[in-house]
Amino acid sequence: MAAEQPIVIASDATAEEVLRQALARELTLHPGKSLDLSKWPTVEITLTGAHYDGTITAATGKALVEVQHAVDQAYLRLVRPDGRRLTDAEKNKMAVTATVERGSSVVTVDFSGALTQLTTELAGKMSPMDIVITVLGLGIIAGATVVAKQFIKSRAEAAGKSTELATQVALSEQETKRLKVVTEAMARQPALVSARDDFDDARDAILRSASDATTIRLDGIQLTGEQARRLTREPRATSQEVQLNGVYLITEVSWPRDGSAVLELRSTERSLEFKASLDTRSLIQADKDLLAAAEWNRTPLYLSINARTLRGNVTNATIVGFDWDALRDGKAPAG
Repeated sequence: MAAEQPIVIASDATAEEVLRQALARELTLHPGKSLDLSKWPTVEITLTGAHYDGTITAATGKALVEVQHAVDQAYLRLVRPDGRRLTDAEKNKMAVTATVERGSSVVTVDFSGALTQLTTELAGKMSPMDIVITVLGLGIIAGATVVAKQFIKSRAEAAGKSTELATQVALSEQETKRLKVVTEAMARQPALVSARDDFDDARDAILRSASDATTIRLDGIQLTGEQARRLTREPRATSQEVQLNGVYLITEVSWPRDGSAVLELRSTERSLEFKASLDTRSLIQADKDLLAAAEWNRTPLYLSINARTLRGNVTNATIVGFDWDALRDGKAPAG
């Protein structure tokens, strides 16, 4: 039996429609059905000025590094949430490409290869429908014109430049609907919220890098270099070290490599869900079985957790204290 033809995503409009269908559970995904992202998404940056004739400045190069950083962070959150950085092999697989054309400087950033690789990595970790929602949601956040326009619109409002930039940032009815769809995707997959913030940081870096340009055109939105300079810039958010000690339910346990486990946790005391790693090298098999039973039975346990948070989201968490005695005795935590 021949494999089904893939769903070809070649434009923002197609991505939005397929994403809408996936969110509404109207999409049929038979075995072998895949996404073809060979032509989408891309971002085009056109720079004019004395320093731009088929070349880019060091500042633009640094901005492109910020774009890659946003891709890398999305990969870690979705594929390897207990990791701090990509391996060399992962870096090669997730690298975005950027080409520069002559005649001013036209920089085309292609995310299709990275998103195709992400689709492969998520197989077995999510349902096919959730993979579609996650990958297309991330693609729209990274490369859709409407997201770039909304970003510039919000910066223009913060800088008191809404009237001056009204034409550039006006959203059509279709673009407003597209934003609504991607907002629904972020509600379904919280990692996309952090991805949007990271890509906004990258877009901010692109605007800052154009301070010496006569004009910059970011994915169809044209600004003068002076306008780009005057948009309000927010400093990059930095993560904070926190303790998240408390009573949790274990909703899932996975064993990504020898010597550790990754626990999906839900707090019983506040609205908080995240993944945390646990060193299991000193545990006997009976303890590992208890861990599995705690997940199955939704046993509340008091845990001591060291974590880092960014913009209110837990980006990395490690369990440093586990009430094994209570688990072994079958007792509920004292709190």
